Amino acid sequence: MLEIKILGGSEEDISEVQRVLEESPTYSLNISGSLPSPEDGREVFSTIAPGKEYEDKFVFGIFLNDSMIGCIDLCRGYPDESIVMLGLLVLSEKYQRKGLGTGVYNKLEEIIKDWGNFDKIRIGVLVSNDDVLPFWEKMGYTEVSRSPYKHGSIDTVVITLEKPIL
Repeated sequence: MLEIKILGGSEEDISEVQRVLEESPTYSLNISGSLPSPEDGREVFSTIAPGKEYEDKFVFGIFLNDSMIGCIDLCRGYPDESIVMLGLLVLSEKYQRKGLGTGVYNKLEEIIKDWGNFDKIRIGVLVSNDDVLPFWEKMGYTEVSRSPYKHGSIDTVVITLEKPIL
């Protein structure tokens, strides 16, 4: 059974997120030019959008039959109060391209709808990671802007996509 559960940031949660990131090396290589660092799992919990408080940040585990296979990072009210920013949705590579992402995303959107007071969901996709664009377009996202992005050895462009919450 596929489930999404909120994570509290315990050492066990951090270790599980770290494991998922390490099981997703292509994602890390595409966004930073390197494999996951030993602190990446912790950073998922500690990094927060400018001007936001930790009460607006949510990290979820994606579970299949009680095993964590992925993670999600959301921030409510960023970059403005009507938007939910989806900062990360990653599945361990062995679970990718099996149709699980659609089920995960649909469950996630229901959680966001239950929060109320939000008009749209926003994501950023790096051109260096644009093999995921067809998935996001299938989920109903459309491009709203592009801007330069540099992190590690990656010098690329971030494509901002949005989807209305209906």
